Amino acid sequence: MPRLPEVIEELQFLSTQLSIQVRTIALGLLAVSWGLLIGSSPVALEVVGGLRTGLLRVGLLAILVLLLDLAQYVCAYRNVYTTLRAAEARGRTEVTYNPHAWLYRLRTWLFWSKLWLILGASGYFVALILSRVL
Repeated sequence: MPRLPEVIEELQFLSTQLSIQVRTIALGLLAVSWGLLIGSSPVALEVVGGLRTGLLRVGLLAILVLLLDLAQYVCAYRNVYTTLRAAEARGRTEVTYNPHAWLYRLRTWLFWSKLWLILGASGYFVALILSRVL
């Protein structure tokens, strides 16, 4: 049976992996949608026909996901920094995070928001392409 530190370590690992996947998918969606929009090859022109607005939306959603990812890490940094400063001011060597602190809650909200938004953007992209192919 795993101990609490092992569970926390696994949770941190999984969180990191999810964030990496989100960034990879967002960058991929951005690259493919932008490539189709500016492409002049016959294949790109055939795929884009009538999908210009949808592909722009996909690109914008991908950029929004990346901005949410950045905001999450900025909030996390500020949360950790604030917690560290408070512990140093009190002379403590061990701390616990306050899950009710607004920065902590915001970073959690941003984490889940970027995950759901990338799923939505990916689904929207697949639906766009399938609508053109089928």
